[in-house]
Amino acid sequence: MKRTFLSVVMVATYLAVSVSSCKKDDHDHDKNDTEPPVITIIQPTAVEFEVGDTVFIQVSVVDNVEMHEVDVHINNKKSGEEVYHLHRHSHSKEVNINSWWIAQAPTGHDDYILKVEAEDAAGNKSEKKHEFHVH
Repeated sequence: MKRTFLSVVMVATYLAVSVSSCKKDDHDHDKNDTEPPVITIIQPTAVEFEVGDTVFIQVSVVDNVEMHEVDVHINNKKSGEEVYHLHRHSHSKEVNINSWWIAQAPTGHDDYILKVEAEDAAGNKSEKKHEFHVH
């Protein structure tokens, strides 16, 4: 029992140190890279949804050298409230997001902004948005 607990603690500590110690400057990347990541929002393409609809979120982010992180947010346009957030940490040249969100409209109808932000290992950033309405 003590051995199992100690093993779990060691693995958890290793994972915590590994994840928390990652910084974009720690990785081998082209210091002269000035190209920001290219973001493609594949879905949603619709500009209107009904309350309760599944809003599929499909995003592709590609970089010429190496990605660092991608964030996907859905915010209520009027209140600014964030209703969805997904974060991906990556060291590859491509990040693909496949997720979903259930459409909601607390006021009966609301406007939302899907925003994708990406940063590569050299610190180059890009952003893309898609606006839609829920009723």
